[in-house]
Amino acid sequence: EKNISLLKSERTAMIDFLEKMPFDKVYPSDANFFCIRTSKKDKLLDYLLENGILVRDISSYPLLENCFRLSVGTPDENIQFKNAVKRFFDK
Repeated sequence: EKNISLLKSERTAMIDFLEKMPFDKVYPSDANFFCIRTSKKDKLLDYLLENGILVRDISSYPLLENCFRLSVGTPDENIQFKNAVKRFFDK
């Protein structure tokens, strides 16, 4: 129950963060991942990879052009992701 509570808390914090970023669309989820659409997907995914952050490119699936999938991680992993995304959009 402790892990489930932590996951729910991290998921809520992540969706709050994602919705404030200039993504084209954030698809909310009750699972431990989100689907995110951005016209800057390729550059963002390259930037995240350069910073040691892996996300799944799902843009080859039907109707998911420019989308990637982000899993909710540990609090530290989520902070790293948030900081990298902020840096990416601030440049």
